[in-house]
Amino acid sequence: MKALILFFGLSTSICLSQNTFTFPFDGNDKWVYDEYSAFSDFPIFRASYQLGKDTLMPNNQTYKYFMSLYLRKDGSKIYQFASADSSEFIRYDFSKSVGDTFSDYSVNKYFFPIALVGDSNMPVFDQTRRVLSFSGGLISDDIADSIGIISLNAGTDSWYSLVGAVISGRTYGDVTLIAHHDKLIPLQADLSQNYPNPFNPSTVIQYDVHQALNVKITITNEIGQQTAVLVDGYKLPGSYRVEWNASGYSSGIYYCTMRSGSFLRTTKLALLK
Repeated sequence: MKALILFFGLSTSICLSQNTFTFPFDGNDKWVYDEYSAFSDFPIFRASYQLGKDTLMPNNQTYKYFMSLYLRKDGSKIYQFASADSSEFIRYDFSKSVGDTFSDYSVNKYFFPIALVGDSNMPVFDQTRRVLSFSGGLISDDIADSIGIISLNAGTDSWYSLVGAVISGRTYGDVTLIAHHDKLIPLQADLSQNYPNPFNPSTVIQYDVHQALNVKITITNEIGQQTAVLVDGYKLPGSYRVEWNASGYSSGIYYCTMRSGSFLRTTKLALLK
């Protein structure tokens, strides 16, 4: 009988919790993530993030910058700005049921439907929370009710996992880096896939330096001609971002190469105009 009462109470609470889903969208909130690389089983660094100020984009919509994404919230939907054609698409829709598709995500002119693929209750920090999972193209994200993004696919080479947050003044998990406004030293050199990709006209390239070395990052075209030098100098250990504005370049495939000591890696970039 006790087991039956416990099951009934748990089922009731789960049903009630699914009536609403809160996605924090306040610039005063902070989140701390570990970033993982496809080339390492351990985090390559830990960093804190906040929602940026309102930014008016070319499609006359206002977005907040967060973890390389420009996002805006409208009711139960979270829209992402698509720089390739100055449009937007729905990245998350919290009103959908598992199996529902609701948007298209474009990658290299191919369109991938975004769908809600999971709806479960699991422990997140201090309590059991509803977690929604979205998938489509390069998107493979988990969102926890009242907490926000707990895991995010940042492309083919890296992904983020939430380790702590400060939401509405309440602290969850490990947020020590928020107080120090610092990042862990990367465990190894790394060059991440640019974001967005495809892009027009700008894209951001993240790279990690695990020891003080000279770093050179260049852009070459499809026939191997060097078209730009983004970084060329001495760097202390840390994680960096550099923007490439390709407004003066023609559409096509380009290659980004990072050289630092014995480290050498190249990624492919697609400029679409």
